Amino acid sequence: MINYVIEAIKARRSIRSYSDQPVSKELIEQILDAGRAAPSALNTQPWKFVIITDRRLIGELSSSIKSFMKRLYAFLPILRIFIGELRDEKTAGAVKRTALGEGDTVFYKAPLLILIVSEDKGRWVSVNCALAAENMMLAAHSLGLGSCFIGKGSFMTKCGFPLEKLGIGRRHELEASLIFGYPKEFPKNAPERTTDNVVRRCE
Repeated sequence: MINYVIEAIKARRSIRSYSDQPVSKELIEQILDAGRAAPSALNTQPWKFVIITDRRLIGELSSSIKSFMKRLYAFLPILRIFIGELRDEKTAGAVKRTALGEGDTVFYKAPLLILIVSEDKGRWVSVNCALAAENMMLAAHSLGLGSCFIGKGSFMTKCGFPLEKLGIGRRHELEASLIFGYPKEFPKNAPERTTDNVVRRCE
């Protein structure tokens, strides 16, 4: 018997290449419903969802973040001395690809960008919002859509883009940036998952 939840978890991929086909309002609502259904500590539901389908606006935001990443890359040799994360070759490589790559290397011309923001500064807010984000990406997969969690989207709070254009005020904290759309191509094979030293059994 097929367990469709487990199949969806194993089959979902991070997609970074999208067709021009827009995501319908009906599908967006289903994705949002999946986010709202996520568990949260004490049922606080701290999330707010910012829906962006204006391609021009997504492009402006992407360009602002990319410009910031170019400045970051220019000072990378110095920053690596003080920021341990940047000494990781994979992280440094990602910064380089974003800064120097052609086209939209931030949101990959996705037709739908959903930001998860919060106003509550409570201890579990980021965890709660991450749970909502995973629900939304799994729901998107089940609906035939691709998705990707864009970590570099966090730089939108530092790149000088006027966030009030997105309805995000000073009290808001950006928790996640998610892109959605119809994949141009869908990778069949998942990156290898390690099984070494990740499980400890107390039996």
